[in-house]
Amino acid sequence: MRQNPTPEERVKNAALFLCLAEQLAQDGVIGDRLKVQKCTFLVTLDQFEKRLKGFNLTFFRYKMGPLSRQVYDIVDMLKAAGLVDSRGTRYYLTEQGLSFALQFCAELWADPQNKPFHEQFVAVGNQFGTMSSSGVKDYVYSLTVTPIGGQEQAIRDMPEGLDITQVLDPDEATREIVIPQGWLETLAIMASPESRRGLEQAERELAAGKTLSHAEVWV
Repeated sequence: MRQNPTPEERVKNAALFLCLAEQLAQDGVIGDRLKVQKCTFLVTLDQFEKRLKGFNLTFFRYKMGPLSRQVYDIVDMLKAAGLVDSRGTRYYLTEQGLSFALQFCAELWADPQNKPFHEQFVAVGNQFGTMSSSGVKDYVYSLTVTPIGGQEQAIRDMPEGLDITQVLDPDEATREIVIPQGWLETLAIMASPESRRGLEQAERELAAGKTLSHAEVWV
């Protein structure tokens, strides 16, 4: 296990967040920062405890409960791609973001290998989509978990700074979600001016017989 995701895992996090956002969204509104953090934590925790490699996120105990700074990285990436925006402290899916999420998630969940992941996203969306942020926070505080290297305890009693989840390496996981590579590359390009310039260069090079390599996408 490790604390930080790879560049490709960061894009996977953003792609999966869109599927969670699509489940949570009420009239396009995903929720405020507190609700987004806690709902993402609930999916990540369930995956981590079952050794399912979906989200690649480290959550630690902070003042308002479990927090992952990488969730803010996800939001920044999706904002740069034009798929998520914010009003005050609330995040919402843009029209383009909703369209992207519906198409991507439909293909993702059509793969039978991804069924256990789909069930997790649907369960969190059904239980917490209409719940208030404070209600979700109270639920999370009531959970009993085992922090990394520690003993089982209630989240509300846990000292600040302890990691609750970390990024699983593939050999530590019982199953890894299958995400079509084309969607990841599309999202990476949408979110990165450097990648967009790289794509334009690749299109010019394509005419000369050179194609964009996998490694060049994930710079």
